[in-house]
Amino acid sequence: MLRIVLTLFLSSILFDGTLAAAETISISKGFGKLKTSPHSFFLEDPASGLGIEQALQNFVAGKFFQPEDGKASFGFSPSSWWMISPIENRGDTEIAATITQRYALVDLIEYWLVTPEGQILGHRVAGDRHIAKDSDHPTARLPYMNLKLPPGKSYLVSRIKTDGSVAFDLMLLEESAYQAEKIAEYTLLAALLGMLAIMATYNLFIFLQLRKSTYLIYALFVLTMIYQPLSYSGLMKHIVGHYDLAMNEFFLIVANLSCYLVISFSVPFLSINKRHPKLMLLCVLSLLLPTLGIVFAFIDYNTSAKLSVLGAMNASFTALICGITLSLQRFRPAYFFTLAWTTLIIANFVRMMATSGAIEMSAFTEWGVVIGSVIEAALISLALADKVRLTEKNALSRISALNDNLRLESDKVRNLNENLERLVEEKTREIQSIMKNIPLGVLVVKGEELLVSDTYSRSCQDILRTKSIASSSAIDLIFHDAKLDKETKAQVDSVLRSSIGEDEINFETNEHLLPQELVFQFMDEIRYYQFNWKAILDENNLVEKILVVVKDVTEIKQLEDSALKKSLDLEYIGEILDVSSQKFSTFITSSLKFMEENKRLIVLNHILSTSLLKRLFINLHTIKGAARSLGFKNLTPMVHDLEQMIADMISGKIEKDRELCAARHHECETLLLYYEQLNSQKLGRKSKGELSIEKDYVDRILLLLRRLQNRNSLEERHEMEEYCIYLEDLSYCNATELFEEIALNAEMLARDLQKEYPIVDITSSDIFVSQEGQQIIRDAFIHIIRNSMDHGIERPEERLRKGKDEAGHIKVALSLPNDVLCIEYVDDGAGLDLSAIKSKAIELGILAEETHADSNDIASLIFESGFSTARDINDISGRGVGMSAIREHFEKHGGQVRLELLSESNIDASQQIQFKLIMTLPRKYIVCRSSKYMEAA
Repeated sequence: MLRIVLTLFLSSILFDGTLAAAETISISKGFGKLKTSPHSFFLEDPASGLGIEQALQNFVAGKFFQPEDGKASFGFSPSSWWMISPIENRGDTEIAATITQRYALVDLIEYWLVTPEGQILGHRVAGDRHIAKDSDHPTARLPYMNLKLPPGKSYLVSRIKTDGSVAFDLMLLEESAYQAEKIAEYTLLAALLGMLAIMATYNLFIFLQLRKSTYLIYALFVLTMIYQPLSYSGLMKHIVGHYDLAMNEFFLIVANLSCYLVISFSVPFLSINKRHPKLMLLCVLSLLLPTLGIVFAFIDYNTSAKLSVLGAMNASFTALICGITLSLQRFRPAYFFTLAWTTLIIANFVRMMATSGAIEMSAFTEWGVVIGSVIEAALISLALADKVRLTEKNALSRISALNDNLRLESDKVRNLNENLERLVEEKTREIQSIMKNIPLGVLVVKGEELLVSDTYSRSCQDILRTKSIASSSAIDLIFHDAKLDKETKAQVDSVLRSSIGEDEINFETNEHLLPQELVFQFMDEIRYYQFNWKAILDENNLVEKILVVVKDVTEIKQLEDSALKKSLDLEYIGEILDVSSQKFSTFITSSLKFMEENKRLIVLNHILSTSLLKRLFINLHTIKGAARSLGFKNLTPMVHDLEQMIADMISGKIEKDRELCAARHHECETLLLYYEQLNSQKLGRKSKGELSIEKDYVDRILLLLRRLQNRNSLEERHEMEEYCIYLEDLSYCNATELFEEIALNAEMLARDLQKEYPIVDITSSDIFVSQEGQQIIRDAFIHIIRNSMDHGIERPEERLRKGKDEAGHIKVALSLPNDVLCIEYVDDGAGLDLSAIKSKAIELGILAEETHADSNDIASLIFESGFSTARDINDISGRGVGMSAIREHFEKHGGQVRLELLSESNIDASQQIQFKLIMTLPRKYIVCRSSKYMEAA
C-alpha cells in the first residue's frame, strides 16, 4: 500500500511545480562526469531515524530544500543528511555509470537508485564505520555504487551520517571516467607516500650508521605520517581487509604516538634542555592531550578523535614555538626545522578549512597534508644534515679544548705525586698533635704479641672498616680484607716480631719485605691502601714499637690511570695529526688487510709451517715499514716485536706456538683499530680522497667516452677529453707526485741512520697511476727505499773517502715499453758484493760450491727468501726478506722484478758493483696523459 501511495505522489510531483524549479541532471552516452549537488534537494534528520520510505515521503511533502549559496556542506552534528537528485537518461538504452563521493571522511554513507514508480534499483552501504558482510563490498577507497540508469527519469537518493563535516560532493561518472580518476588518484597517493617512505628509509640508514636515536625517532615519525593518509583515505582497507580497528581506533593511537615522536625528536635535535630549559615544561605539557587521546580511543571514539585533533595541533605548534625560539637564538639547525613545521601546519589548516565548509573540497585540500608532509620530511632531513655539518665544524675546537684539559690534569697529577712523600713525612712529624683530625690511618704496633696500642687516629676506623682497634692483633686487623696470601702475611709477622726489641738496623734491613701498597676487597668496593712502616726507638736505640701509617690512595690511583691513558691518547693523536687524512686512511686500510690475511692463515693452518711463517713475516715487515715511515712510534715497536717473534720461530730459536702467534696478532690489530678509532671519533677525520662512485664505474665511463670520441666532431671530442681528464683525476694520481711522496720515507730513514738526505730524481713521462696501482707501488717501495738507505747508500764520511757527494743519489724512471708500466730504480750506493753473495748462498745451501754461474745469476740470488748478507739485524732491515717480498709482491699483481748489473765484475773478487732494479706492472694500473691528447687530436 505504501509503495502505491509513493508511486502516486512521485508520479504527480514529476508534473507539478514543486520539481519544476530544480534542474534535472540530463545524461547521454559519453557524458563524462557531472557534479550532482547543484541539482539536488537536502533534508536534515536530527534523530537519524528516517528510512528510505520516510525520506521519500518527506520529499513528496516538500520538506527537502536547496541551499541558497549553492554549497552542499553541512554537519558537525549527530544528524543524518539526505539528498535526492533527479536524473534523466535521454537515450533509448541503459547507461552504465558510477556515483561516488569525492574526498569522503564519513562514518556511514548509503546510496539508493529509485524509479519514479518507487522501485529501488540499487542500494549500497559504505563508510569508515561500516564493515560489509557480503562479497559485494567496495573495491575502491571511496564509497561508490555502480548504476545501470534506465531510459527516462530516475532518482538518486543518498544519506550521510558523521559527526564531522558533511560535504555532498557527489560525482556521477561514466565507468571509464571513474576508472581514470581512480588510477590518477592512486598514482598521486603512491608517489607522495613513496617519497615519505624514502625519507624514512634514509634516516633509518643514517641511524644504523651513526647510532644516534634522533634519526630513528624521526624515521618512526615519518612512518606514522604514512600510516595516517592510508587510514583516512580508505586504502588501509585493502591492506588489512575489513579490519575496522586499523582504520579507526588504531588510526587515533598512531596519530597520538606521532605527537610523542614530534616532541621526542624536537628536544634532542634542538638541544632544548641545554639551550632553553623553560621550553622543556611546554614540551612535557604538550604530551597531556595525546595521552588522553590514546586512553579515550578504547572508551569513546568521538572524544578521542577530538582530543587527537587538539593534541596534533598542540604538538605542532609546540614544535614551531621551539623552532622559532631557537632560530632567534641563531641556532642554525632550527632554521630548516621551523620552516618544515610551518609548511605542515599550513597544510593542516587548509584541510580544516575545507572540512568545515569554509572553502570548497578539492584534490589540493585532500592531499595538501600529504604534500606538506613530504616537504616537511625533506626540510627536516636537510636540517639533520646541516646539524651533522655543524657538529663536524666544531670537532677541532673541542679536541683543542680537550688537549688543554688533559695537559692541566696531567700537571696536577704530576705535582701531586711529587709532593706526596713530602706531605706524608710532614704529617708523620706532627702525628702526636693532630692524631684526632688526621685523614690517615695511624696506629702503633707493640710487644711480642704485635698488639695495637690505644693510640691511633680516628681515620683507622673508616679505613679498616672496624671500631675494634685497640688491643687487636695487628696482623689480623690490618690484613683482614687485604688481597694477601698466607705466606706474605706470615712473612710480615716474622719481620715485625724479629724487629721489636732489636737494633734499628735489623728493621731497616728487612723493611723492604713489608708491603708498601695493597688492594683491599670490601663487600661493596675495592680500595687501594698505601703503607708506611717506621721504627720507634727507645732510649737505647732499640726498636720499641712500629708506627704504621695507612693512606687511602684509591682516588689517586684512578686519577693516575686516567692521566696515563689520556697521555697515551695525546701521543697517538699527535702521531695521527702529523699524517694527512688520505695517507692515514691508506695506511690503516692496507695494514688491516695484511693483519686480516695473517689471522686467516693462522686460523686455517693448525701447524705453522716455515713457508706460512715467512708469509706472516713479510706482511708484518710491510706494516712495520709503513708505520715507521709515517712516524707511528707507539705502533712500530709492537709490530717489530711480533716480527722478531716470527723470525725466531722461523730460525728455531723458539717453538712454533700458534696460540701465542694469534694472541700477539690480536694485540697489534687492536692497537691499529684504536688508532683508527681516535682518528674517526676523537678527531672526526675522514679521508678526503675517497670517491663517491665505484672505481669500476669510473673506468667503464672512461672507456665509453673514449669509444665515442672518434664518432663526434672535433669540438665535441675536445669537450669529452676534458670530461675524461676530470674522471681520471678522480681515480688516478700523477706518478711524479706519488714518488715524491714515497721519497719522504728516505728523508726519515736518513735522519734515523744519521745519513744525509738523498737527492731523488723522478722521470714519469706524464704517467698517472690508479688507486690500486698506488697501493702496490707504496707497499713495494717501503722495502726498496729502506734497503737503499740501510745497505746501499754509505755514511757521509765513507762517501767522501770514495770521492762521492755526502748525499746519496736515487733515480726513478717510469716508461711504457710494450704497453706495460716499467719502473727503473737505481742508487749510487755501495752496490752488490758478488763474492759475498756467492759465499752466503753456498753457506745457506742455495748454491753448490762447484756451481759455475755468471754475474747476473749470482746477483739475482738476493731475491731468494731468507737471503741477506747484512751483518747486523735492526728494526729497519737485515733479516733477508726485503727483496724476496718485493718480487712476490709484484708477481702477485701480474708484474715482474729483475736486476741488471751496470758493469762487469769478477765473481770471486771482493768488489762491489752498481745495479739497477727493473720492475713491471700491467697496463691496467696506469694511464698516460700524453697519449690521450694524441688520441683526441
